[in-house]
Order: sequence, then C-alpha cells, then structure tokens
Amino acid sequence: METLGRPMSIRTPQEVLEDHLAQVVEGTVERDLARNHAEDVRLLTAEAVLCGHDGVRQCERALRDRVPEVRFAIVTKRLDGECAFIEWTAEGRGVRVLDGVETFIIQDGLIRTRTVHYTVQLVRGAER
Repeated sequence: METLGRPMSIRTPQEVLEDHLAQVVEGTVERDLARNHAEDVRLLTAEAVLCGHDGVRQCERALRDRVPEVRFAIVTKRLDGECAFIEWTAEGRGVRVLDGVETFIIQDGLIRTRTVHYTVQLVRGAER
C-alpha cells in the first residue's frame, strides 16, 4: 500500500501523524485505520486498554457519541523520534473538550501505541 506516492512503511512519524490528524478531522475512521494504525495497535485510556482496529473504532465512536457533530482544533503538536504528543480542543452540540491529550508511538510507518484522555464539559446554557 502507498500514500502520497511512498510506501507506507517508509513514511516518517511526522507524515503518519499529519495523515492521522487529517483523517480524524474528516471523520474517515476506516481510512485512518487502514493507512495509519497497526492491526495490533494498543490504545490506553482512563477507562480501558483497547486493542486493534476494533479498539480504535470503539474509542472514536465514544468520542463522537459524547461530542456530537465534533469539530477539532489542534493546540500543540510535538514529535521526538518515534514519539508524538498532541493537545486538542473540540466543540460539539452543547458540549466541549478543552483538555484533549494524545500520545503516539509510531514505528515502521504505523501507529503502534496511543494514549487518549479528554474531559467533556457541558456548555453553559446549551441544550443537548
């Protein structure tokens, strides 16, 4: 499989992270899984350790259920070798996230490990 004319396995961590973020903003989870996540990816959250593509689907579905019509903004992005860190905010129908944080281990052109943490807040005066 190739992306942007390059085999997936030789993409840099920055290329993988940028593609992942683009897919998240577009809401194309299946494309993101196929292009950017190892089949045996591990995803750690406060609630559980999720495994594989089904675990990522579960995490993405939970966020979109908690924050309907979600719109993201990346606040901070850092890369150091195979490690990446992002801070993000999000808004949706009647709710927001001000403290979204994710970390990534990216090896051989794929996300191998992720952590995800965020807190959903009701927007004062908004109805869900």
